[in-house]
Amino acid sequence: MSQRKWPITAAIDRQLRRIYQGEPKPMTLTEYAQQIGYPCSALSGRAAQLGLNRGRERNRWSPEETLIIIRNIRHTVPYIHRQLVVSGFDRSYEGVKSHIKRAQLRRYGQYLTVAQVAAGFGVDVHTVQAWIDPGLLKALNIDKRRFKQQDLDWSSSSAYDPA
Repeated sequence: MSQRKWPITAAIDRQLRRIYQGEPKPMTLTEYAQQIGYPCSALSGRAAQLGLNRGRERNRWSPEETLIIIRNIRHTVPYIHRQLVVSGFDRSYEGVKSHIKRAQLRRYGQYLTVAQVAAGFGVDVHTVQAWIDPGLLKALNIDKRRFKQQDLDWSSSSAYDPA
């Protein structure tokens, strides 16, 4: 049986609970990791095992959030952030800003990719491609298939039936 490289003790668990559960924080996770000589990733992983921190699964962007961003992409980030908050989504301004950048939602301005349209309608990419071929959705060839926002009917985001 192999030993753990970074063994976890009851004292470490207690300190992690203090750090993550909002008690007056004597130090941050980074400071604590430096104090005991452990990497932050080991302590953060242990906190996840204890159910203390929000995992990545809870932070994923829903299709509804992406649809709100796509509908308002011509506006400023603060405006998009307000629209998300009004719709009941808890996202920070910086989170919205980085999601727009990472997903390259403004790369082609008013043009959307097949994947963005699929996320907006809540369907698979192949479904959107199947709608393009018979002409049910109008797409342009700009390095790949792109859609003008004004050509799309977003009235039904999850149950679009072009037939």
